[in-house]
Amino acid sequence: MQAAKHVTPRSVLAATVLAVCSTWCGRKESPPETPSRDLSGATLPQPSQAALTTEQPATSSEINLAHESFIRDRPRLGADSLYAGEPRRREAADARLASLKVLHNIGYVTGYDEGKHTPAWVAYRLRRQAGVGENSVAAPRDLFHFKTDTRTASRITDRFYQRSGYDRGHLAPNDAIGVNYGVEAQSETFLMSNIAPQRPQFNRGVWANLERIEQNNWANARDDVWVITGPVYQEGDSSKIRSQSRAIPIPSSYFKIYLDEENSRIRVLGMLVPHDTARCSDFGQLVRSIDHIEQVSGLDFNPALPDPLEESLEEETPRSVWTVGR
Repeated sequence: MQAAKHVTPRSVLAATVLAVCSTWCGRKESPPETPSRDLSGATLPQPSQAALTTEQPATSSEINLAHESFIRDRPRLGADSLYAGEPRRREAADARLASLKVLHNIGYVTGYDEGKHTPAWVAYRLRRQAGVGENSVAAPRDLFHFKTDTRTASRITDRFYQRSGYDRGHLAPNDAIGVNYGVEAQSETFLMSNIAPQRPQFNRGVWANLERIEQNNWANARDDVWVITGPVYQEGDSSKIRSQSRAIPIPSSYFKIYLDEENSRIRVLGMLVPHDTARCSDFGQLVRSIDHIEQVSGLDFNPALPDPLEESLEEETPRSVWTVGR
């Protein structure tokens, strides 16, 4: 965290954070062959036009900023993939994340964990590409092939996942990155440094649905949405994909953190998705505070935000997910 250089209490502009805690939408870890639960595959509700244009009252306390807000007074930290700095290890998590390597790509940034042979976090920025709810079409997936990232010491290959029972799960989504940054950037999402093991029902169900919503509904309704995503591991769980002398641990869940700014306000939404979830009709049940996601992931997010603003944003638990266009 940095000192609050430009932030003083009780000032003019406000940042609003939505809030309150809910229960899991998933359940205890189960082996790959165990069918995932179907939680009714409805997507987010479609709002009326009024919901897209009418300012909604804050559902939690407002954060008062200085005369020149964080957004206007400082350089735009999210000019590329990261809104407020690279996620970093929390002190207590040094042993778990001892070997992170930051890899910069055209459309996303990865904090790669050489010890686990998967990303610890991936960050990307999505922009408006079409009308709200409209599908933005990228290059066909079959044009691309998974490839080893030679920048890593792990040098994990595509064949590592063969006959494992797990999908090669993209963390930076290939479709959205292709739509926003082009074919070369889309090709880079097939680097194995962007891949983590995901159960087929999870990858092709709730995860794919969230990827569509974040671009088609949220980013298309706003100028920018920043996303940070990554795996969470359950201590004591020995589930792994093994090949020769190496092993890739299986995450118990995955997180997504969304940041968005408008009218001198910063809005944040954290979600923690259990790995045994296939479909979910109420994404509000997955909502968590950023503080909670930091605790379970061992990462510190948004370190470039002034301390008072970071603390206020991260301690709140939103009461619901963002509706389409909000």
